[in-house]
Amino acid sequence: MIDISLLQSQLHLGLGCSTFGGSKSAKEAKLILNLAFEEGINYFDLARSYGYGNAEAIVGDFIHGKRDKVFICSKFGILPPDPSSVKVKLIGLARTVKRMVPGLSSVVRQSAAQSFSKTVFTPELAQKSLHDSLRALKTDYLDLFLLHECSTSDVMREDVAAYLEKERSAGKIRHWGGTFLADANLKELLNIKTNIDALQFSFVDHQTFLKQKTDSLRILFSVFSMAPRFSNQVGEGISVVLSKHNEFERSFLQACHDLERGVILASMSSKEHIRQNLSLMANYKNILIE
Repeated sequence: MIDISLLQSQLHLGLGCSTFGGSKSAKEAKLILNLAFEEGINYFDLARSYGYGNAEAIVGDFIHGKRDKVFICSKFGILPPDPSSVKVKLIGLARTVKRMVPGLSSVVRQSAAQSFSKTVFTPELAQKSLHDSLRALKTDYLDLFLLHECSTSDVMREDVAAYLEKERSAGKIRHWGGTFLADANLKELLNIKTNIDALQFSFVDHQTFLKQKTDSLRILFSVFSMAPRFSNQVGEGISVVLSKHNEFERSFLQACHDLERGVILASMSSKEHIRQNLSLMANYKNILIE
């Protein structure tokens, strides 16, 4: 069993699984999972809505016999579409035409994405989502359970927190926290006593928050979305040999530098991409010059 304190003590690369069961078929997703696991990646980021509701089951099949060797994070608050809906059935069509007519597959995916629904966070929603996640993943506990796209007020709701603490005591979740919206005031949480174990947020929207000290596990996503800012440089006070690294690599290096300890999420589909990110993370202190 992987303890959260290990994730808090150093940098870790996590695998984002949002495309599993969506743009990535179950067969493709399992290949990616195998590649990542073989390279030492054991943090898998999920949500009830990922892969139009299919991602958790795919990962659940993969982790059979490996449960104590992986860290599973899932989320609740955004419901997957009805699997019988016409839009979801078009996903298979999108895969088929992806190479033949790239523009059409994008249109189909956008249409299916409109089927997702954001709901109000309640204990009842958390209970149902947790039950569905555990069943799909074929496990009796989650390492981390997050409110999906929440505000700071959402994670401070006493009824939701009380339910999550009850499930923590029962052993169904080990830790909980939130994935925060772009306009969430994360600094507000630093001055309030809460039982939140983890804060997941976008590197694009909350880069300055990384300068704040917190005991909670910090998880970054949308790291490569910062790439345009680093087309000719990296962050203030940092330099790097520009000719050796493109803007995506520089964005990743900046995230490693700013986070220092915690998890950086990335969607990776090849052994080369996985190894490249792991290498950059392992050597970022030698690559960046302060």
